[in-house]
Amino acid sequence: MKAVALFEAIERGEIQALWIMATNPVVSLPRADHIKRILAACPLVIVSDCLANAEILEVADIVLPATGWSEKDGTVTNSERCISRQRGLLPPPGEARHDWWALSQVAARLGYAEAFAYHHPAQIFAEHARLSGFENGDSAAGAEEAGSPWRVFDISSLADLDREGYDALAPIQWPVNASAPAGTPRLFVDGRFATPDGRARLLPVRPRAPAQALAAHYPLRLNTGRIRDQWHTMTRTARAPRLMNHRAEPFVEIHPRNAADAGIQDQQLVELAAPGGRYRARARLAKAQRRGELFAPMHWNAAFSGRAKVNALIQAHVDPLSGQPESKHGAVALRPLPVAWEATLLVADDLAMSIDPRPGCDYWTRIPLANALRWQLGGAPESAGRDWLGWLAAELPVAVSQWSRDDARGRLRASGIEAGRLRWWLLVGPPASLPALHWLEQRFARGLEGDDRRRVLAGCDSGAEDDGAIVCSCHQVGQRRIVAAIRAGDTSVEALGARLACGTQCGSCQPELKALIEEESAHVDA
Repeated sequence: MKAVALFEAIERGEIQALWIMATNPVVSLPRADHIKRILAACPLVIVSDCLANAEILEVADIVLPATGWSEKDGTVTNSERCISRQRGLLPPPGEARHDWWALSQVAARLGYAEAFAYHHPAQIFAEHARLSGFENGDSAAGAEEAGSPWRVFDISSLADLDREGYDALAPIQWPVNASAPAGTPRLFVDGRFATPDGRARLLPVRPRAPAQALAAHYPLRLNTGRIRDQWHTMTRTARAPRLMNHRAEPFVEIHPRNAADAGIQDQQLVELAAPGGRYRARARLAKAQRRGELFAPMHWNAAFSGRAKVNALIQAHVDPLSGQPESKHGAVALRPLPVAWEATLLVADDLAMSIDPRPGCDYWTRIPLANALRWQLGGAPESAGRDWLGWLAAELPVAVSQWSRDDARGRLRASGIEAGRLRWWLLVGPPASLPALHWLEQRFARGLEGDDRRRVLAGCDSGAEDDGAIVCSCHQVGQRRIVAAIRAGDTSVEALGARLACGTQCGSCQPELKALIEEESAHVDA
């Protein structure tokens, strides 16, 4: 069954046991919250995963520790059909096992040991290679015969590799068969296609409007997608503090006109609503966003933020042939999230497990830093009188060392210091009043020296420049430094790279660098 249909069958009771590997359907599928409820009701859910922070584990009855990418041994095929031999860089930790081994062990206990008698990935690869040529006219007999639509996937010539040949396999592009024993760098150079007469088939594509139409209650189009520094459901990439510098929280990009119509300002907390759920995030006003449309990333989930699964807003409309969901389009309503307060809490890594600030919060996001864990919090009007100092005294093992309160503006700053080291730090107030946190989070590791203790509540060194939001993750270059360089005459990506090194490594920040250049040029022209 295809993915969406599979979960519909589970809901009907037709499937009562499910083994999930290498995916997280409670985050990535449409109606994500509903998928989670379906799995919670399923009699048996088995999950193989390599990290313990995946949200899917919350509904698992059995969890099997799996190997991660750097521990796997086998082959990888990329998008240009190139098969490469991959060897593990690290031994599997603890009780982690490869997926093929776990499948073979379960198959053996179900009575299929002979069919799953694998002891090494080379045996699995050989079987895969043989199957790729099964009933395929281009493999053994009739090498010149055309007509099989699967000819291009054929790697039957690699089926006879022994263990030594498998280990020495050099990168090669499929098909690899009797017609192309050395691989195929480019397909169809002979002018013949995988059709009975060897001629291409051109099929007309008839555009069709999205199935989920806009409505009076849901007037805005939602486009979901990825951002440059995160991958899938963040279980691994969110562990890298540098990758959280660019976009630390879930967000919604909104055209300024739509934001004004909804009474929303930049960096304000907002909520998207759809028939399937809610999504809470921070607003980012963007003139590049088309009016009437919103963009929200698909990465955040309950492991990192409350109500930040954007696929909870997407309906389960699928393509009739592929089964692919209509994930790039939703119909939603937008409103400001009614919060009376916001707070930023930093906690030393070794204290992070001893505190849970989420109860009583209508918005929370967990953000790893290099030397601490950051919580971004927000609460509804009914929690406006929260006794923060009392809460800190009750929840944290390190007492309040110093604090400063400004009741007129509703601001509170406090910290806990133990043995000359910062152990926690709190700011109650909008994150717009936050300093750059680089200096502050280093105090968790380096300790407090000289005038540091006096500067802790301010959160920054008196002589340190605030570099602004990080744009270049590779070289940790902030927006304010980039804008200053543009204003000094570095009006190209190359010039900025020469001065600041931004955009010179992975290159993923170059579109944002170009946007900053264009924005500054527009200011000058105006």
